Amino acid sequence: MKYSNTKSQIEDALRKQVADPFAFDEFLDAWNGFFESAPVLDDTFEKDVINALETAHADGPHSLVGPQIRRMLNAFPNPALVVQNDGRIISQNFSAMKTLSIELGDGVDQLPFELQDGELFSALIGKSLGRRNHQSDLRFLRAFSTKDDHSMIVAVLTNRTAGNSDQTALVILIDPSLNREVADILTEAFELTQAECEVLLAFLSGANLSQIASMRRRSLATVRTQMNTIMTKAGVSSQADLMRNALALAQFHSDISKVSRVAKHPFRKSSAVLRPGGRSVEVTLAGDMLGKLVVVIPDITLSTFPAVVEAQYAAAGLCVVTLARPGFGSSDPAPCDSDYTRIMADDLKALLVQLGHNRCVLLGHSTSSSYAYRLGGLLPDHISRIVLLSPLPPAPYLRADETRSP
Repeated sequence: MKYSNTKSQIEDALRKQVADPFAFDEFLDAWNGFFESAPVLDDTFEKDVINALETAHADGPHSLVGPQIRRMLNAFPNPALVVQNDGRIISQNFSAMKTLSIELGDGVDQLPFELQDGELFSALIGKSLGRRNHQSDLRFLRAFSTKDDHSMIVAVLTNRTAGNSDQTALVILIDPSLNREVADILTEAFELTQAECEVLLAFLSGANLSQIASMRRRSLATVRTQMNTIMTKAGVSSQADLMRNALALAQFHSDISKVSRVAKHPFRKSSAVLRPGGRSVEVTLAGDMLGKLVVVIPDITLSTFPAVVEAQYAAAGLCVVTLARPGFGSSDPAPCDSDYTRIMADDLKALLVQLGHNRCVLLGHSTSSSYAYRLGGLLPDHISRIVLLSPLPPAPYLRADETRSP
């Protein structure tokens, strides 16, 4: 196989991959074919492939899901999906991955839920995106699980951009089913018996009294009596108020876990530095927020500190800031064809400006030592001192017969 032919095949496959990220086999065949036939490999081919990929991305559709959208999705505790106007799922969050048996590229109608009025998800999304003179729309719909028939709420957000044929919708599944911990909270808060707790959980999951009676193999009169007792204990006069109070307690349980994390780390807060081009850089501050500034360049073993250490930082008057490297944590990757460490230097300067400091102490740890050395040379006016923990010497001083990297 000739190099030029193979190069052309790979470029074509890359373009198809950008337009259809689920048709990956053709690209792999072309790529593997080159290595099977090429007698010598040099960096020319790699550069050609990178250029072809950049060209393909420039020519491709604008509906590709970037890291910022994926992070946005993962901020939702509920399963969340991004769906194209043709009904195909192009991104999903961790919650959806854990709870739904669905893959990227599958149709949204393959979700294990049915809308109450029988309309297909794809038809609903297509209809919303196809409206003229329509920018955005948020609809809440009731759906039922095809596995156990319990009900849930589906939020569908469509945002139509004029002149862009690659429209997408955000689909969020809000399941009122409550876990065992919340059931225990409701039982204690309303002083319920075990049977009453089970009736309440079934009610909160969307079942009516007849369905609850059937599920529990009890008479409708018995279940109605139990429901009246539950409402009396909860201090409400209607089933709607009962639903509101119970879900408020459930929401409190969810929120209190966040408060608990803050309580465990009173000397820590998370933030972000926004960079040109929409880049976001993850930042964690610990200790005395107004203290002397120490910036940590983390490695894979060190990103935050125990609460007792953070308290010691506060006592010592130190504000210790962990600045995540490009592409690590929730920091966006460095732009293509950029000097990685210079991007880190720009991130550090932006951090200093945001915090109102001109200089800082730089702390490197283990494998991040090399970045600390380089940043010291790039930012001599902004780094007053470099402190290294478990340092590795610069590469020119490593000798295979004397020193080995961990």
